[in-house]
Parts: sequence; structure tokens; C-alpha cells
Amino acid sequence: MRPSVIYGRMSAYLLAMIGFLTLAVPRLAAQQAGAAIADIILHNGKILTVDPQFSTAQAVAIEGQKIAAVGDDQKILAMAGPNTLKIDLKGRTVVPGLIDTHDHIHDQAQGAYGGALTPEQKKKFEVDWRGVTSKEDALNQVKGLMDRYHFKPGEWIYFANQLGFNGDAGKAEAKILYDDLNRWELAKVTPNNPAVMSLGIPDFNGFLVNDKGMEILLRDHEDYIKKYGRYWIDSTGRMDGHMEPPASRLLFDYLPWPAPEDLAPLYKQYDDELNAAGLTTVSTRLPKSSVETYKLLDSRGELTLRMAYGVEWAFGGGSVPDANALKKFQNSVGSGNDSIWITSVAK
Repeated sequence: MRPSVIYGRMSAYLLAMIGFLTLAVPRLAAQQAGAAIADIILHNGKILTVDPQFSTAQAVAIEGQKIAAVGDDQKILAMAGPNTLKIDLKGRTVVPGLIDTHDHIHDQAQGAYGGALTPEQKKKFEVDWRGVTSKEDALNQVKGLMDRYHFKPGEWIYFANQLGFNGDAGKAEAKILYDDLNRWELAKVTPNNPAVMSLGIPDFNGFLVNDKGMEILLRDHEDYIKKYGRYWIDSTGRMDGHMEPPASRLLFDYLPWPAPEDLAPLYKQYDDELNAAGLTTVSTRLPKSSVETYKLLDSRGELTLRMAYGVEWAFGGGSVPDANALKKFQNSVGSGNDSIWITSVAK
């Protein structure tokens, strides 16, 4: 169990890092003498053990990366050696490392700190819906982005939409995006590129795809899409470009994603916030780009959260969603290291 301490301005992750210190020589001498030596002792506090009785102790001894003992001050302080770090909690509380079992951590990090990235780094280009009152207004906004960023022909483009769903204005915006726009209308301002628009909801749940994008999806996955859907049709029965899961998740195989080097500083800032609240572990689903980013932080020694993640990208790929489609993942659950590992795979 990793300790997490609420101690003035000292964040939990700092104490966790202190806990990694190895004082090999004093410990060896103490072990030869038959005594226990602690690397860190936290005393004069309230230690929430979360044992079967949910008992509270005064002090805790930490040896290496493990809790060595809990008890009263006299017992635990007796485990100190000449190089033991002793911290007087002055009545403050020590809690076990908290685990958040549902946190869209990548969305939260990019939402909180994404302003530090350019649209080119985000690989998402925001459509400005302020003042949009018609389909033509929305298309003009997209055209403005096309003119500004000079995308290469054939490059996939991701246009992000934030709608104000509250009130009449929000309802009008949703009507434009859902009812008035379609693959052919969007193609008028994106003639040389496959492009998608988010639907003002988490992109995991749907996209509007332009005509070139639909041509690619149908070329590669028509049987899958028609068998498993879901997609919207117009009055003549044609696919109009609005895609729902599982069909929309095929797009994750095509869309560009931010580079781990760009995401790492954002994720680190958000992780620091979670550490300061006592969190040491997060369990969530992660896209590939997020997994790569956390592995980069881990390689730098900057990952102060443990990440237990579900494989998200298995939803894509266009394979028939049966046991055979998941064979390549059959030995992946539990793989990884002590900092990042796979907990689940879904199709």
C-alpha cells in the first residue's frame, strides 16, 4: 500500500516519492543487528488503517515502498534509525492511497489544460458556434478553418463542436448539426479531405462524417457497418453521414491524435491535482494516445499515479465482434508494469 498524506502544502505524491528512497547501508546494519529500521516515520497524527476494524493509529513506519508497521508513537518511533526521515503530523490525518474507479482522466486533463496546445497540436479544430443561426453559417465557419490551416489533400480532419444545449439557442444549434447538416453539405467546404465533426457530445458516442470520409469507411467496412450499425439515413434511405457506435468507433483507426510529447505536460499537471487530493491510482478506459503519453511520463520518472486501464481501441478495426476478434488481446489483461497495466478489453 502506498502512503498518501494530507500534510499542509506537502502533496501526497511527494511523500510517495520520498517513500522510494533506499537507505541500504543503515538498513543492512540494522538487519544484521536484528532490529527493524524505517526509511520514513509519520507520527503524532491520525493514521486511518482501513483494517477490518477501521482502527486509527498514531504513527506509521514506511520501509522502501511498503508500510512496515502502524501503532502508537512510542512503538513506531522505536523503529527509527540515524537516517530515518521523521515527520511530525501535528494531528493531521494520513489516509491510504485512494483509487478513482471512474475518471475520464484524458478528457479531464485536456479539458483543464488543453488551452496550452495549438489546434495543430490537439489535432482538433474548434468550430465557433457563436452567432451561428443557419446551416450556411456553420459551413462558413468550417470553410474559414479550411482556409486558415491549409490542410493537405487527403488528410483526415477533425472539427470539434461545443454546443450550448441549454435554451432555445442550444436547441437551434443542435437542429443545424443533427438535422440540417449531412455528409454532402459538409463535403461542399471540405472537398479534398475526409473530415468528421463531433456532435457536441463525447466523440466516443458519435460523429458526422463528410462524403469522402464515408466513402473510405464504406470501402473498408461496409459489411460491418450495415450489419452492426448504427447510422442515420435520409428520406431516400441513404446513409447521411451521422454515425453512432459501433460504426462511429471505426473512425478512431483513421483520425489523427495528439503526440505524447505534447500531451505529457497537460497530463502531469492534472495528475498533480489528483495526487494532492490523495489519489494514487486511477482505473479508466484509455485511448492509444493516452497510454503512450503515460508510458512516456513513466519512462521519465514523472508518473505519480498508477494507471489501471481498459483497452478502448478494440472497439475499432471493423472485425466481427465475437471471441475470435479479440484473440489478439487474450493474453493482454494484467500485462504492463507496476505503474501502467491493462485491466480489461472490450469489443
